[in-house]
Amino acid sequence: MWKFKYKKKLKICYVGRLISIKGIHILLKAIYYTLKKEKDIHFNIYGDGLLKKTISNFILKNNFNKNVKIFPSVEKK
Repeated sequence: MWKFKYKKKLKICYVGRLISIKGIHILLKAIYYTLKKEKDIHFNIYGDGLLKKTISNFILKNNFNKNVKIFPSVEKK
């Protein structure tokens, strides 16, 4: 098994619609397993969609609100 060695906090970002076809469920599974082993990683999720409430509930249920933040979709200019 590999292990991260880094000096700064690792930040991972997802930008896109929050729908199942985008594979957001895979991201949630990765977040779950990663944060169970490593607490110094932060996930930022930017987007809106049908699964936004589900993702918010997942974050609260697993007490990941310090490490996972959801932001509204980024406006196109």
